[in-house]
Amino acid sequence: MTTKVCMKCNHDLPISSFHWRSDSNKHRNDCKSCRSIASLKQYYDDHDKWKSQRAKASRKYYLKKLYNMSVQDYEKMLGQQNHKCAICGQNETQKRALSVDHCHKTGKVRGALCSACNRGIGSLKESKEVLQAAIDYLQYHKDKES
Repeated sequence: MTTKVCMKCNHDLPISSFHWRSDSNKHRNDCKSCRSIASLKQYYDDHDKWKSQRAKASRKYYLKKLYNMSVQDYEKMLGQQNHKCAICGQNETQKRALSVDHCHKTGKVRGALCSACNRGIGSLKESKEVLQAAIDYLQYHKDKES
């Protein structure tokens, strides 16, 4: 049985463990396993790069379309808030950017919030009265527990 040493993993393997290169009429220098690993790594590296570029383009598009803001305006707002939610103080993360909070009646941008606080304000109908009722409710039950 004919064998060949893989130039990547340095294993002496059967020739059937290497892909055939028709352009050079010989087997590749890296085995099928090493080639597969290299291909997957390249795929994920390219995919992450593409995903990152697409996310940046999407962020730019939606900031402009929904809030008439540039990426620089958004970054300035985050800087003024020390990259923290304006309500709970949670830091933004690489996986989760802070949301742009805005008044649904006027469209005016108010600040940047974590998704939980942003959803909370929306769920409470952006109403000071409803928010105050929620505060009163929590206080009433906290006092009962004490």
